[in-house]
Amino acid sequence: MKLFNYIFFYLFLIISNNSEIFVKSDQCTTTPPILDFIIKDSCGLDSSKLIINQDDFSSLDSITLSPSSSSPSSSSSSLHDQQQQQQQQQQQQQQQLQQQQLRPTYNINNKGFEWNLIDGIEYLLEYGYQGCNIRNTVKSKGMYYEIKTQPLCLYTQFNYTIFNYNSNGDSKEFQSTPSNMKTISNQDNSCTINFFITPISSTKGALQNNIITYNHPTCGFKNGTITINIDQSSSYSNYHLYFKNDTNFENEISTTTTTTTTTTTTITYNNLDSNEYYIFIDSNECGREKIKINLINIYPQINLELNNISNMFYNNSKMIFSYDQLNNNNNLNKSNVVIFYGPQDSKYLKKVQSWENYQDVFYRNFIFGYYYSKDLSMNPDYQSSSSICKSQQFISSSKSLPQINYTIIYDNNNNNNNNNNSNNNTIKSCLNNVLVEINSPYNNDQIILTSITDKLVYQIDSNGRSSIPYNNEFKIESKVGGGKIYFSTIFKKPTYKIVETSNEKGCWKTYNITINNYENYKNLKLTGFRDLLIYPLDGVFINVPANQFTLSYYYGDCISESIINIGNHYYSNYNPLDKVSINYSIIKNPTCLSAAKIGYTINSPLGTFNGTFETDNQYEDFVKVPNSLCYIPLSYSIESIIPNIIDYTIDFNYKIIKIPSCSIQSGLISIQLNDTSFSSNLINKVESNGEILIQDPSSSSSSSNNYFIKHGLNNIKITFKIENKICYSSIKSIIIPMENSINPQIIISPVTDCENPNGKVQILNYQQFTTIELYSSINNNNQLLGSITNSSGFNNLESLNYLLNFKSQICSGSMIINIPSSEDNFKINITMIRNPTCKLKNSDYADGRIGITLNKVSGSNSGGSSINNFIISNFNNDNYYFTNGIYEVATVGLNQLNIKYGYCKWYRNITLGLDDPKISILNVFNRTCGWNNDLYRIVSSNSNVTINKINYVTASDYINYQNQHFISNPFRFPLIYTVEWNNICQDTFTQFYDINNNQYQSQPLNVKYEIVYPNDCLHFKFDIIVSNMNQYKSLLLFGRVPISMNSTHSIFKDVVPSEYYEFTYTSSSGCDGVFNIYKDDLPKTNVNQVLNIKITNDICHSGKGSVQISNIDNDSNYYYYLRSLRLNDNDNIDSGGSGGGGNDGDDSFSLPIFSNNNNNTYLKKLKFGSYSIYRGCKSMINCIIDQKITIGNEDPSIESINVIDSYSDISNNGSIEIKLNFDSSSPIKYEIINSNLTNDNGNFINLSPNSYELKITITDRMCPITLTKKFIINSITKPTVEPQPQPEPQPLQPSTSTILQFNHLLLLIIFFIIII
Repeated sequence: MKLFNYIFFYLFLIISNNSEIFVKSDQCTTTPPILDFIIKDSCGLDSSKLIINQDDFSSLDSITLSPSSSSPSSSSSSLHDQQQQQQQQQQQQQQQLQQQQLRPTYNINNKGFEWNLIDGIEYLLEYGYQGCNIRNTVKSKGMYYEIKTQPLCLYTQFNYTIFNYNSNGDSKEFQSTPSNMKTISNQDNSCTINFFITPISSTKGALQNNIITYNHPTCGFKNGTITINIDQSSSYSNYHLYFKNDTNFENEISTTTTTTTTTTTTITYNNLDSNEYYIFIDSNECGREKIKINLINIYPQINLELNNISNMFYNNSKMIFSYDQLNNNNNLNKSNVVIFYGPQDSKYLKKVQSWENYQDVFYRNFIFGYYYSKDLSMNPDYQSSSSICKSQQFISSSKSLPQINYTIIYDNNNNNNNNNNSNNNTIKSCLNNVLVEINSPYNNDQIILTSITDKLVYQIDSNGRSSIPYNNEFKIESKVGGGKIYFSTIFKKPTYKIVETSNEKGCWKTYNITINNYENYKNLKLTGFRDLLIYPLDGVFINVPANQFTLSYYYGDCISESIINIGNHYYSNYNPLDKVSINYSIIKNPTCLSAAKIGYTINSPLGTFNGTFETDNQYEDFVKVPNSLCYIPLSYSIESIIPNIIDYTIDFNYKIIKIPSCSIQSGLISIQLNDTSFSSNLINKVESNGEILIQDPSSSSSSSNNYFIKHGLNNIKITFKIENKICYSSIKSIIIPMENSINPQIIISPVTDCENPNGKVQILNYQQFTTIELYSSINNNNQLLGSITNSSGFNNLESLNYLLNFKSQICSGSMIINIPSSEDNFKINITMIRNPTCKLKNSDYADGRIGITLNKVSGSNSGGSSINNFIISNFNNDNYYFTNGIYEVATVGLNQLNIKYGYCKWYRNITLGLDDPKISILNVFNRTCGWNNDLYRIVSSNSNVTINKINYVTASDYINYQNQHFISNPFRFPLIYTVEWNNICQDTFTQFYDINNNQYQSQPLNVKYEIVYPNDCLHFKFDIIVSNMNQYKSLLLFGRVPISMNSTHSIFKDVVPSEYYEFTYTSSSGCDGVFNIYKDDLPKTNVNQVLNIKITNDICHSGKGSVQISNIDNDSNYYYYLRSLRLNDNDNIDSGGSGGGGNDGDDSFSLPIFSNNNNNTYLKKLKFGSYSIYRGCKSMINCIIDQKITIGNEDPSIESINVIDSYSDISNNGSIEIKLNFDSSSPIKYEIINSNLTNDNGNFINLSPNSYELKITITDRMCPITLTKKFIINSITKPTVEPQPQPEPQPLQPSTSTILQFNHLLLLIIFFIIII
């Protein structure tokens, strides 16, 4: 066995590791012990190791490995922290690291013990063998590096030495500047080493402190400069300039001028072309610096001016090209510069050579630029690309909206409605169509009318009309002008309010959504991400998670949908498991045919949630918390909770094949399984009355097994072993008849002397048998030990299972006999050294350690001495055995162990739990100038864990240097990485958020800018002011150089509107980078004008909001829209039914606004939500005002209280009249507190003088509220009327009217008399 293990061990290491084998031996008295060990040198991602064969390791009395006192301290792995006392901390870390690696781990694959070694360290190996102490020195020959001193600055040039560079152990010198990872191959390229070196300071240096400055050249003119300004008091000296491609630095570039004053020496290199250069300079603070300078071409500015042509759209806008002496390069002018321009999507661009004050029509998405030959005397059209200087940039007007007015005609009575935010209740059915009438400066064939709902395009007739369906969302866009406006024919949209119901983060945030007048809608439901479906309770969606939802509903015979966005469910530094605990319980144990049913309880911020799953081993999955976007990982192992013994009833039948002819003879039965899911090879053992039955070797059927069985009553039980599960059959009672009754009468004596086997089997009635034979049963191979014919038994037996065959004159048979070991003469102590830190699927092994001691009981022959050379193995598999008193591969759960010493053997069961490996990720340093990647270290705070490697990681690089494990440049967070440790364990871990601690300024360096917009749309171009120029050596915008304003500010003047702006820079620390301003980073308004807007909030989500615009332009130079907005993810609530955005968003509209004669526009009936007032310029497409407004929602309030006091002569004639600012369809209760006075109209009469308190209860579901107000009825005196003085009595005289009537009567009488 030992020879086989040696051969296996050496072959494995030689084939897999291709390592050299070293054999060392020391003499000790007269017995020279030989210890074979292997040193496996590091290569690539593998560490150096010292490996000792398991048998040799176990034969030692003791063994220790420690750094030799003469071993130098290596500095090669201590360069990863950027603290002030860095070197001292590094030495401490190195010492801790060395101590940590002195504990061996067992490698189950090659059956050896391993120590991880640090290359460059000499170790002292001390071990005891049979009372002798032996010392050896070991040292690996893996590659490692050393530096004399930490590099001082970011560009400090330093030398480092790679040791063991070849098979002879030679070293090689290298030269470098700091970088975050270096990969060095050895001389024959058979191995690599990966490491990184960081500087002490990233802020010191000639470039960082403006000792070195430079100016970029103009393309084709070779006028770049590099300047060195050395203060007389500084230590800078010994400067040299080379081209970067001069790899041997043989052709130094000469200085052009050197100027010295009393304080400063200035060295200038002139006439430099665009190229990469290296400059060397020495100083005390940084040593020798090797600085790369990249001079890039800059380009003169060509001005593009967009001029306003009034009362038309962009088609007649003009662009004018001009130049400003092209940066004062007089040799570059219109005669040798070619202008090109045109649409971005065009294959052919216009080229113009006579372009001064050139004019042409402006295109919506526009590219323009120029080029010239570096040889100005030559025509650039006939030159190769390398001889051409070319500059270009883009202009885009993607944020502009087309100038389109539309009117929706709902019926034949001209009941028009172009306000998409109001409802037309005259609509009876969505089966009918409506007409939309479109007016615009475009031709009808240049307008596209599309239904967002059904994705159909509707034709527009010659009158600008189109018949479109009800209950759809639409967009109108212009083919020539681009941009989209939106409107809707959904005639009944619900309004709603949203209230947050939690104070959590991310996916744990919840909201209640209350639908107004929900009785008018049917089949209300919310559909969200991953088929999340929520139904309301009395019109309220309860505890809705942060998400984008589709609100579906029926109104009349129409089904409609609206989009609701609520909450922000993404947090970069948020772990959804922070507030979650998971408890598991066993509902049903697993069986051989069915999995276990496990219940889980999740305690979360949203409450407690229960569920079940089934598994027969390990379970990994995600479960979604109900009504939430949160997914919780479930991880469960059956073996970590319950033993692997599983009760299960498996039925079987039997058939008696042979009846024993006597009691000492065994019968034979055939076992037949009723369940076809099981085959006979799954049978682990068959027992009768607790004894294991022996299988008949002649039994060959795959569906049945034949077993020897005793006569009499047999209680049969079958044990099945399927993977890690042990299952039992039902117990059946079988009576085996017998013809005669002759049975060996046996007495078994256990082994009491393990060194001299003394177990016995005595057969009291041996005279009745003609033959008795005893066979050893080892690995199912029976070997005859002896036979007796005239003696009483067998002696000198060890602890084993034996087969006893017997034969008499009338019968024959066999039986299994087990010889135990005495528990009286020996004492076994079991100690849990450490719980395993992992549980492997389908394996009996892990990294747990169980200590076992074996002692002879006091009073024995040896007087109670300790025993060391016993063997420990697994009961189910003895492939891995240990002789040093420690079982090295214990697993989680039940461990069934054999303990064998000499001729003795004992059995023990030990159960272990699971220990957390405590593996985590630490930040080492962040990306900064010179390091493009963040760097993290994988560590374990569990002292029993030794990390071997990272097998998988969602990052670009993994480094293992000197037993430290690093990953860099994560692709994303959450960061996923798989770790292997202790040579046997493996698991995958997740870092949910970036732990970057921002020690350095990250790339890219942000340009702090301010855009100065024009004051009007007549001449549309603007300036960009940069306010952090002191952070840059160079900053260019599309190759243009800014104009300096002061030490921190510069300005780019006359910048045209563009889709984006690209800055290229070199930072003050010498970093090259690119910073972009994208269109979404720019404000929507790009002219220095504002609209005068007065907002009136909505009340109780009733649509009473309004907007008043007092400076609408009435001269037709502009056009206006009221647009609804769907709030972005940074807002907590949606717009309450007014949502929708500009990307074919549902529930959105763009309502044309028209001014009246006094330039004052009043927009009414607006719901709570976010809107924008858009103003477009008819003649300048990019000149936009897009002013966001928010109409809030207010609770109802008391608008007025009219109090009438009571007269003192009447006890109770006071009254009060209350008016609210809100009319509700729900009941409103008016009540005077401490009285019986209530009503529903707010009018109270017959009130006596007193102080009162009014209570108003509003039951509207959208704004349930209680209002109170105190008032006083005063007692006042009724005013009296003063008596008027009476005139003097006058004689009675007829009044004037009486006299007139009398005269009329007299004339009438005279008239009749005359007639008569």
